[in-house]
Amino acid sequence: MSVSNLTVNSNTLPFTTSAPSSALPMPAIAALLPASATVGTGAFSLSVTGSNFVPCSVVQWNGASRATTYVGATQLTAAITAADVASAGTAQVTVFNLTSGGGGGASGAVAFPIVCADDRIPFRVDNFFALNAYCSPLGLTLTVNGTGFANGLVVNWNGSPRATAFVNSTQLNATITAADTAFPGTATITVSNSATTSNSLPFTMTTPTSPLSDAVHHFTTITSQCKYGSGGISADGERQ
Repeated sequence: MSVSNLTVNSNTLPFTTSAPSSALPMPAIAALLPASATVGTGAFSLSVTGSNFVPCSVVQWNGASRATTYVGATQLTAAITAADVASAGTAQVTVFNLTSGGGGGASGAVAFPIVCADDRIPFRVDNFFALNAYCSPLGLTLTVNGTGFANGLVVNWNGSPRATAFVNSTQLNATITAADTAFPGTATITVSNSATTSNSLPFTMTTPTSPLSDAVHHFTTITSQCKYGSGGISADGERQ
């Protein structure tokens, strides 16, 4: 360190910064906010709450230090870069207390998931199947195929839940009411629980080309003549 004016510099004296010489407690992480990120979200500030944080504590991302701001003994913030969340995976977040006098060290690691946008929804609709897609006063049973299904999920028709039977993790059966199928048009099919709704697929109903009695006969016994909504599967197993 020195002092100067426009023409002359004073003598210099050293100014040394160092880690505390006394032993520091081991830091511990209680929570991260946010607790996860979506791939490609860009740089963000990560709030780390816990205990035994000190002004020289450093947040580490997969073992590499990140610019850290000391908020208090129970909170730090760290600058997470866009490159840190550029691809899917799980980062390990730790806090390191730097000391030259022993003690301190790194906290236990807390996992930070980096997920693709679709992965935030644990279930999705891939396609569906019905023995008919004619408008009629009879309603229909809709078989919804997908992934991640669990008991308690419901199939929605234009956003309204319908009686749903869980078959297995890839299939649900829903009872579509007579009122739902009374008129031609396109309905939106989703699957949901109390917190999350899946992607949607359209289901198109058409007007029968034969008298209703004949239409009933055809779509209950001659499935090869049936029509299906977009994303469905025909009677012979081919996608439409």
